[in-house]
Amino acid sequence: MSPLTLLLTLTLLEANVGRGQGAEDDLESELFPPPSARSAAVVAIQKKKREESEPMSCDVASLKCAYRVGCGMALHNYKIGCYGVMTGQTQICPDHCKKALIALTSTEEGQELMRCRCENGFCEETKRRIEVCRPDVVWANNASSVVTCSVAQWICAADNLCATALQYYHRFCRAMFHGRKCSPRCNNSLAILLRQDKAHKLKTCRCDGSEDYDCDRIKQNMENLCFLRLEGSDVSENDVTENDVPDDGNENENEVYRTLVSAADTTNAAVMLGASLLVQVVLRVCQR
Repeated sequence: MSPLTLLLTLTLLEANVGRGQGAEDDLESELFPPPSARSAAVVAIQKKKREESEPMSCDVASLKCAYRVGCGMALHNYKIGCYGVMTGQTQICPDHCKKALIALTSTEEGQELMRCRCENGFCEETKRRIEVCRPDVVWANNASSVVTCSVAQWICAADNLCATALQYYHRFCRAMFHGRKCSPRCNNSLAILLRQDKAHKLKTCRCDGSEDYDCDRIKQNMENLCFLRLEGSDVSENDVTENDVPDDGNENENEVYRTLVSAADTTNAAVMLGASLLVQVVLRVCQR
C-alpha cells in the first residue's frame, strides 16, 4: 500500500470514529439529560400537580358553574334561597337553601365552587356562614341516603341529561298521573329517566307533603300502571315506533325525543343529546 493510500485510509477511519462518538453522545444526552434539564422537568411536573391540587379561585369557579345550564340554575337558586344565611340575617338553614345547596353540590362544577379559594373577606365570611347547612347537604348527597322526592327532582334538574329526560316524563305521563293509563311514550320516558345517573334518588325518594303535586298518588299509579311493564325488560330503540313519537308539528322536539330513546343504550348519550339540544336552541333562536 502506498503512503498516500495509507494516509487517506487513516483519515477516513478517524472521521468515522468521530461521527460515531458524536452519535453516541447525542443518544446519551437524550437518555440521560444533564442535571439542569432533569431539574427543570421535575419542577414543571411538581408545578402541574400543585396547580391541580390547589382549589381554583371562587370567581373562576362561579363563572365555570354559571356557564353550565344545570349548575347555573342551581347556583341561581342557591343565591336566592340562601340569601338570608349568606348575609347573616339567620343562622338556620332554610329548606329552600338546603335544596339549592344539595342540587348545586350534586354537580362537578358545584363541588368545585364549594372547595374554591376565596380572595376577599366577603367570600370567606359567606363560606363560613353557609357551614350551618353542611351536615344536611353532605347527608343528602350520600349515595345511600333516601331524600324527599322534591329534593330528588332538584338533583335531577341540575343535570342537563336528567333534566331533559324529566321534562319528557312530565309531558308524556299526564294520563298516568291521573291514574288512567301508562302509554308507550310514558313507559319509555320513565325507563329512560330512571337510567340517568342523577335520577338515582328518584327511584327511592319518599313523599313528605312538601311537593306541589300528589306525590303518593303518582307513585302508586306508577307502580300499578308502569313498573310492572318495566320489570324484566330493557327499553331500547326498537321499543319505540313512529306512533310513539309525538306528532305535534315540532320536528325539533321529536328529534330530541328520538335521541333520548337512542341514548338509553349508548355510551355517548351525553354527546348525542347535547348535539340535539344545541341544534334545537339554535333553530329556536333563528326563528325569533
